[in-house]
Amino acid sequence: MVRGLAPDSSSGGLYSITFGVFQHTGCRQSCCDAIVTLTGAQLVVARPVMTPAVPPAAIDKAAIDEGHDSTTAPDNSDSGVDSEVDFSQRRKLSKDFLRMPGATGQQLRLGLLKGANMVFFAAGNRGKQHVYERAAELGVNVIIVDEPNSWVQDLVTTGVAKKYIPLDINTHDHDKLHNDAVEALRKLDRIDGICTVWETSILHTARLCEEFRLPGPPVAAVELARDKRKTRDVLEAAGWPTTRHRLVTAESDLREASQYVGFPAVLKPVAGSASVGVQRVDCYEHLVEAFNTVTRSLADMVLVDGIFVHKNDDIDHTVEFGSFMLEEYLDGSEVDVNIVMSDGVATYVCVHDNGPTLEPHFNETWDIFPSTLPSDQILSHEVPDLLWS
Repeated sequence: MVRGLAPDSSSGGLYSITFGVFQHTGCRQSCCDAIVTLTGAQLVVARPVMTPAVPPAAIDKAAIDEGHDSTTAPDNSDSGVDSEVDFSQRRKLSKDFLRMPGATGQQLRLGLLKGANMVFFAAGNRGKQHVYERAAELGVNVIIVDEPNSWVQDLVTTGVAKKYIPLDINTHDHDKLHNDAVEALRKLDRIDGICTVWETSILHTARLCEEFRLPGPPVAAVELARDKRKTRDVLEAAGWPTTRHRLVTAESDLREASQYVGFPAVLKPVAGSASVGVQRVDCYEHLVEAFNTVTRSLADMVLVDGIFVHKNDDIDHTVEFGSFMLEEYLDGSEVDVNIVMSDGVATYVCVHDNGPTLEPHFNETWDIFPSTLPSDQILSHEVPDLLWS
């Protein structure tokens, strides 16, 4: 999942709404017992799963207009909130009211999206078009920052996006990109949230949220999560289980790394994505060959319209994958444990089963939700203790 951001009540905005993108094919509205989640077909809103639930209730629109919240006994009538509530009324609602469960609460949160100015940093490939179409259907003013001559120009033409801001988002000069983005975004009338659907842009998005004082993952946390070596080191220091691993920056590191990690092992970029450059190796000779092959291949890789391709005359800077990790190979079933944190609370937790990956590059095949694991193996029951231990 790729994390995104929406306003928080502590800064005068929505407390419990967080944008995120599920790239799992099995995710549907009925499975999402969380806050706002952009899926392949729709944007889903439901209640937080780890906070005290407010009893289902009909919404008293007069109370909203007066600046406070009220609940009445639930009934089967249509509250009409989707047509009478919009983003401008967010400050009038309490946190508990925004967390109201059930269809009524969902209708409220959907209504509150209307009129929100959301910046999407990096559009991704055309497979992400449904995200912007669904956001527009819900009344979100979609503003997209992407590379020059991007396919998202078509979204402005069709009215899906309100504005397209062309920037060189693939440049290696990250400070210049940040400053250019800040300058461009300050020209907008209002920014209510900044999010991304693209993994390689999470750090830039977090920095922008910090710059504009919008909710989002801390920059330091994103730096740890996007660097596999730092992630492993933090887990190890905390006493949590992790694989044997070693950082590889040159061919001269391979011997010592392989002696520590052993075989079979997995070679992967420290800051990669989409399984690019990932390869299983079964002996030292295979490791040396794979390292040299992958290094040459990645040195020629560029990102065009959200797709990794080999360099051409139109693009003069390649994707930064960083150094490499050599990690212990683990064989067995794979699951995803997806968590959305909001205001220090885990508001969404679910477990997805992953199908067998295609070796030697570990490309994903399929994904199932809900998990078919026995209930005593579902990790979501243990997540609260792990998060706060």
